[in-house]
Amino acid sequence: WDKLATGCDTLVFLMGIGRLPSIVTNLVSNGRDPLEPVALIQWGTTQDQRRLLGNLSNIVEKVAEANFTPPAITVVGKVASLAEKLEWFGKKPLSGKRVMITRPRHQAQKMADLITDLGGEPWTFPTIEIEPATTGPDSDTSPMDRAIGHIEEYSWLVFTSINGVSAFFDRMRHLRRDIRSLKDMKIAAVGSKTRAELEERGLMVDYVPESYTSNDLADGLKGVLGEGDKVLIPRAEVAPDSFSALRDIGFEIDEVPAYRTVQASGNVRLIKERFREGKIDILTFTSASTVTNFTDMMAEDNIQELLEGVTVVCIGPVTASTADSLGIPVHVTAKEYTVEGMVASILEYIDHERGE
Repeated sequence: WDKLATGCDTLVFLMGIGRLPSIVTNLVSNGRDPLEPVALIQWGTTQDQRRLLGNLSNIVEKVAEANFTPPAITVVGKVASLAEKLEWFGKKPLSGKRVMITRPRHQAQKMADLITDLGGEPWTFPTIEIEPATTGPDSDTSPMDRAIGHIEEYSWLVFTSINGVSAFFDRMRHLRRDIRSLKDMKIAAVGSKTRAELEERGLMVDYVPESYTSNDLADGLKGVLGEGDKVLIPRAEVAPDSFSALRDIGFEIDEVPAYRTVQASGNVRLIKERFREGKIDILTFTSASTVTNFTDMMAEDNIQELLEGVTVVCIGPVTASTADSLGIPVHVTAKEYTVEGMVASILEYIDHERGE
């Protein structure tokens, strides 16, 4: 202690709350200034982070008064007096907010990164998983395989999601069909992300609707399809009937199951505890199936009570309508139906709540 007390300008003690009286006594008795600034940081780098400031003469008393408990670190030195000036952790737009992401785990990272960059803490709790429609005891690959086997018969290839793109080209590869077989086809995508996924594969997209929903995609196709056009739509095994109007006006539309969504497994008990403890601030849904599976997994008679105080955010009106029908109050519906649009709408909502 005689060398440590005055051997350097700044001292950091890890997990020293229980021995704080002894630490203070030894530092002062060995020459450290009793008025030396001290900062304690509890649960550092998390949304529960707390800070307590004082000096060697009063920090023990302050810890007792504030009921300041481990885990925490203790910083002794003049740098502790700069806490207010140097603070950055709690000043980002989502600082102090825990955001639950219910989309499939392999698709959650983009949103988690955006939330982290804005100071929030992402909680990934997938409620759905994506499987090829070719798996399972009751699977039937024939519609997709038959369509790919006669791909030259189609004049348009229409994708309603990134999942449809991935599933379609996985099946093409499995069947040893060359991408050059699509050379005479036009391609439509439901939105900017689906278009980007296709362009990553070297395919330029001919049509994207202004609003990124299947209904808007179907309405827009009415104006671009020509007489005799035959359309292939690889999509989810269970999906809304958005394209019936195209059939009604005479277009040949083949919707084939490319993938299915199944309920994910997760620690439901832990998640329920977090909701009841008020540890989740924002709950996000990126599709109707994430909503339905969430309510099934929670198995709550009163979902409103479980989500009391939680801000519910949906990627678009279809998802919001599903949530509403299941008794989940929706606070935010993204203006742009993308993950980036969801985050932007969350920030706008928070600013409005703060009166900014």
